[in-house]
Amino acid sequence: MPKTTSYLMRATATAALLAALLLQTAGCSVNEGRITKTGDIPVEYADTTYYINGSDEPQLTTTCRGASLIRDGYAVVNNNGNFGYMDDDGEMALPDIYKSATIFRDGKAWAVRNGSAPGVINRKGEIRFTLGQAIEAEIFYEGYARFTARESGGIRYGFVSDEGEITVPAIYYNATRFSNGRASVEDMNGKWGYINTAGEAVIPAIFDAAGAFDDEGTAIVRSNNKYGTIDTDGNYILQPAFEWLEKDGKLYIATREGKYGWCNREGEWVIEPHFGNAMRFFGSGLAPVQFPSGRWGYINKKGKIKVKEQFDEAYPFVGDMALVKVGPYYGFIDDEGRYVINPRYTWISPDYISNAVSGEPCYKSVRSDL
Repeated sequence: MPKTTSYLMRATATAALLAALLLQTAGCSVNEGRITKTGDIPVEYADTTYYINGSDEPQLTTTCRGASLIRDGYAVVNNNGNFGYMDDDGEMALPDIYKSATIFRDGKAWAVRNGSAPGVINRKGEIRFTLGQAIEAEIFYEGYARFTARESGGIRYGFVSDEGEITVPAIYYNATRFSNGRASVEDMNGKWGYINTAGEAVIPAIFDAAGAFDDEGTAIVRSNNKYGTIDTDGNYILQPAFEWLEKDGKLYIATREGKYGWCNREGEWVIEPHFGNAMRFFGSGLAPVQFPSGRWGYINKKGKIKVKEQFDEAYPFVGDMALVKVGPYYGFIDDEGRYVINPRYTWISPDYISNAVSGEPCYKSVRSDL
């Protein structure tokens, strides 16, 4: 949700890593396309990037930095500031000729060449269309991409279809992505409402902030500095009463007096807010939480501590493993807290962490080089 503290900003990872991971939508937006089991994880050891499996066995090797997870058969790689695409055999499928590039989704990606505007390419690198007016452009959700352009003396938000048609002109002061056929948009008065894919208002702009709808037709909104939820008609399901809300499956991460816990859809606490920070279960049986000591451990859905506080950083489970950090080194644990990959890596792909924490890719937007 725009204008709120994002999940990644709340996490206690290193500042440099966080800077690489900041998402354009904040923590209470819903995820789409979260990779729930990663067969190949980009890590760095002795100045080489390896893709390792769950047994810590190298599968692929690249000299490029900033490699992403493999999606749609391709990974985004960064070669000294030049971006390209590597296939799942470790071969360069598209050369590193781009100033910025997004992941592929449904055979399409945004890419920007030197001195060019954002364009959509196919898996062969052929340009399907270019959005000349765009300053930034984001990956497609439900067939539409959010973009920014300079209009009326400022930066405004609009939407373009995956066929290159601008369906919503860049007239809004901010916007989230489309979900359930709706996107939240900010008007000139700083109020948020919702539009459909034709740009027609479907929920009036009456909120101080508004997030994307989840797959059950519920969105988090803010009013009078409190968070609640609405349905697709704009009716309140949960009246605004919380300091913070974050969708987590059938539950919400919520705060009371700055402490994190979980409540249900009726607003009833199911895990009392005792923690200094928390991240989502994402369907797993365990979630990472931060204790008063500043260390991280894991609790189950009854709030019982299952993995004691011992980590400098801890992240949600992806499949049957969770990334943790002790001192300068990253490793992976199972749901008993046992190491399946010992802490020995000094770098983990920001894209892996972004996927684990928010369900979103790291490389999700590009910026014009005009």
